[in-house]
Amino acid sequence: RAPPARSGHRCVADNANLYVFGGYNPDYDESGGPENEDYPLFRELWRYNFATGAWHQMGTEGYMPRELASMSLVLHGNNLLVFGGTGIPFGESNGNDVHVCNVKYKRWALLSCRGKKPNRIYGQAMAIINGSLYVFGGTTGYIYSTDLHKLDLNTREWIQLKPNNMHCDMPEERYRHEIAHDGQRIYILGGGTSWTAYSLDKHSLPEDLHVCCGHVIIVFEFWEMAGTWEQQTKIASAV
Repeated sequence: RAPPARSGHRCVADNANLYVFGGYNPDYDESGGPENEDYPLFRELWRYNFATGAWHQMGTEGYMPRELASMSLVLHGNNLLVFGGTGIPFGESNGNDVHVCNVKYKRWALLSCRGKKPNRIYGQAMAIINGSLYVFGGTTGYIYSTDLHKLDLNTREWIQLKPNNMHCDMPEERYRHEIAHDGQRIYILGGGTSWTAYSLDKHSLPEDLHVCCGHVIIVFEFWEMAGTWEQQTKIASAV
């Protein structure tokens, strides 16, 4: 059977499988309703095998996180890394720990880290670059962030990266955005707050912005060596 309908979950994939973790559905009756201590959250991990086309709910050992909505998730080798997220009530039960699940041995563990951790947030975006975990943005439920944190996975030490930009050159505070990287730069797309969303055609079309499907994509990139955010200033053909 396939996983029940949900939102707020996260997905990652390797060459063989798709992994789906967590999520939220207040209308799902088969979860046991209020008698289930995790309701309306899904405290579960699913795997979809590309070759067989079959779903499998993975039975795991160890401590699975309880912040099951709007967390961030990446796959690093055989390890799923989960950071942050929120439980019920939203915005009042947030996390700032890193949980690791080894998908080969099906076991969860809490990663012990040094340094000052990010705030307890959800809706942040996360990526692994050159052996370090980067976390950008997110919200406490009341305050939205442009903070960029880095966790060295070898030393397990958190640091906050401070850009050299003027405030007016920084991307706006946001959550539920996406980030990508090319090995050197981090690109941010979309996201928003409870009162606004940063649309792809937010600005008029100057000649120095990417165009995709006829829309403007506002992209900020972070250069770690320079410690600065820059707005992308190249133009691409519409597709």
